[in-house]
Amino acid sequence: MCCARNVPATSLRGAIRFPLSRETTIGEIDQLLRALSGIVARLRAGRSQSCGQCPSNQS
Repeated sequence: MCCARNVPATSLRGAIRFPLSRETTIGEIDQLLRALSGIVARLRAGRSQSCGQCPSNQS
């Protein structure tokens, strides 16, 4: 389980969370979209970083 969201770690491997709000600008969304392909490639390659808060993820 990921302690931050109380979600099984296996489920987290298939999800990307994008917190948006009323204050999110079009420029920020454009920046995310430009970076998204690289983010997905790193996740698929298994080079993602853990949340750093879960005991099972800490070294």
